[in-house]
Amino acid sequence: MSCQSPKPDGFQVAAVRTFVTTDKKKNEIKGVPCQMRSSTFSSSFQSPASVNVSTYGPASRAIETKYSYNGITDTKVSAPVNIIEQKAISSGASGGLLSALVIAAVVSGREDIATDEFGYQVGQFEFKAAQ
Repeated sequence: MSCQSPKPDGFQVAAVRTFVTTDKKKNEIKGVPCQMRSSTFSSSFQSPASVNVSTYGPASRAIETKYSYNGITDTKVSAPVNIIEQKAISSGASGGLLSALVIAAVVSGREDIATDEFGYQVGQFEFKAAQ
């Protein structure tokens, strides 16, 4: 039995940005310490940052991003998403509800997703200002 990590099938640049909201105004904050990790990699950086993340097709694992600002530490988990399915559902949604339902049924009924493209929606993190 082998304990090797899966082989990456691609890479995605995950843009990580941090914001604080004060007086109903959203401002980007720079230099926030962050850590991103999954079962196959880890990275430490400061926001804003572009992190090169490996993708593993259907074997892609969730990514955990931890960040701290002014004594507040938070963690967000980003599950892998099937980009091909998302694009199909999005294009079906523009055709109305019935079209979206038909596309969703066809997409979810597919059995071979081995060649589909997977990725992550990491994105932006927002801190609420301490009162």
